[in-house]
Amino acid sequence: MPETRTIDPKVLPDVPQPKPVRSYEDADRTLLEIADCETQLQKAEAEMNEQIQKVREEYEQTTHVVRAIKASLEKEMERFCILNKADFEKTRSKELVHGTLGFRNTPPKVALLNRKYKWDTVLELLAKVRFGKEFIRTKEEINKEAVLAAYAGKEIDDQKLASVGIKVDQSEEFFLKIKWEEIPDQQKA
Repeated sequence: MPETRTIDPKVLPDVPQPKPVRSYEDADRTLLEIADCETQLQKAEAEMNEQIQKVREEYEQTTHVVRAIKASLEKEMERFCILNKADFEKTRSKELVHGTLGFRNTPPKVALLNRKYKWDTVLELLAKVRFGKEFIRTKEEINKEAVLAAYAGKEIDDQKLASVGIKVDQSEEFFLKIKWEEIPDQQKA
C-alpha cells in the first residue's frame, strides 16, 4: 500500500508531515517522537524563562535606585500637600506647570470596626438584629453535582431535565499519555 501524506493547512510548509500511523508499532514510535518534541519544548521554555529572569534582574538592578528616588519624591510631595491641606479645601487639586497635585476620595467601602471583629462575627450579629437581614446576601445557584448524582442514580431522567432546560452531556475526547519512565535517557535530555 503506497504511503500517502496529507498536508495539514495549519502546519507550516517547512515542517515535515508525520508518517501515517498504520499499526500500534507505528503508534508507539509516534509516541516516542511526541515525547522527544515535548522534551525539546520544555528545554526551550526553560531556557527562555531563564533568559527572561536574567533580563528582569538586570533591569531591577539598573532601575531600583530610580524607583526608590521616585517613591521618595512622591512621599515628600504628599507630606508637603498634607502640611498645606487648607489650600485644597475649595478645590481638591492644584494645577501646576508640570502636573497636578491633589486629594481625591476613594470609593466608600465596608470595613471592620476594629480588630475585635471578624467577618464571621459580623455576619452572626447581622442575622440577630432586626435591620441586619437586608445586609446578608444569599446566592442561589444550581447544584450541578446533585443533578449529576440524581441522574447517575436514575432518580431523574432526560425528559425531566429537559423540562427545566438542562441536560446531562458527556463527550469523548482523544488523549495520549507518555510513559516517561520508558523513554530512553538520551531522548529526555
